[in-house]
Amino acid sequence: MRGSSGDKASAIAAIDLLLNLLMLFIVVAAVAIAQMNRPAQEKSIELKAELVIELTWAAHNFSDLDLWLQLPNGRKVGFTDKDVGVATLDRDDRGALGEVYEPNPGESKLIAVNKETIVVRAHLPGRYVVNVHYFHRSTEADVGAPEKDPRPDPVVVRLTRLNPRLAELAARTVELGKVGSERTAFCFEVAADGAVALDESCDVPFVSGEARPST
Repeated sequence: MRGSSGDKASAIAAIDLLLNLLMLFIVVAAVAIAQMNRPAQEKSIELKAELVIELTWAAHNFSDLDLWLQLPNGRKVGFTDKDVGVATLDRDDRGALGEVYEPNPGESKLIAVNKETIVVRAHLPGRYVVNVHYFHRSTEADVGAPEKDPRPDPVVVRLTRLNPRLAELAARTVELGKVGSERTAFCFEVAADGAVALDESCDVPFVSGEARPST
């Protein structure tokens, strides 16, 4: 009887040990999964946006165009101030500058797509103005790559709403003409409930006079 009781006690102890190890494994696995998911969760919060304004112009073009947004409080988002309040310019696309690369020694290639994007992360009520400025034009000698078309036109500016469902609110083609010209693509009004009212007849120049730092 003693031997039987001892074997039973040993079996119980072994089962307890296995259960404890199993619980420890579950806890460690849960912590590991939480750590792996944390960057993705933080990224999704970081990328949350309500409106996206996008400027695109002719591919393989050396023109340096700038997208600008004037906020309801009069502050301006552009290459001189990329992060203002609820709006951010994600990249200053300078045409060919900085977009020529060498896939092989002695071979130059140009990233063809020309695009700038401003993201509005929250519904700040008021009137917004979206302008395009033809800042500069490089030459083949400047960047060491052939240019397909010296004209940036057609220049297209789009306004897209992301929530509660994806919807394109505007797609305006703008004719810029010569270097230094500025055009208002459109204005829009954001209500307190997030509703957007578009105005394509407005003309509000505010970019001319902004100076780009020398490079």
